[in-house]
Amino acid sequence: VIGFSQMILGKKPEPEIEKHTNSILREVRHAHEILEKLKVFAGESSGEPVETELVTPLLRAFNNLDQTFKDRGIKVEKKWNSQSKVFLNLPAMQLAFENILKNSIEALDRMPEKEILISLEE
Repeated sequence: VIGFSQMILGKKPEPEIEKHTNSILREVRHAHEILEKLKVFAGESSGEPVETELVTPLLRAFNNLDQTFKDRGIKVEKKWNSQSKVFLNLPAMQLAFENILKNSIEALDRMPEKEILISLEE
């Protein structure tokens, strides 16, 4: 569903179709997010720590919330200066980053300038 929706958006559709396609994308991503959280809470996705760059779960969290940032008019700036590998539980760390970002989104609702800057340093 996400792939087909992105193909439609890539063809510069009429505004009404674009609006409905973005709505579909938002709902599918939200459903995916809920399923992933349910898997974590059920213990199915507890996962073993894996070696990965810290930016990996952070990018996944940003991708899951990308449409929310656009819908709320939030500018996101990312600066990655770290390539270090760490051992972590990828789904749990992604969920933690998503929760932090969601809190930031809610806090920005009351702010005149809506911008998030994430800087990852060595």
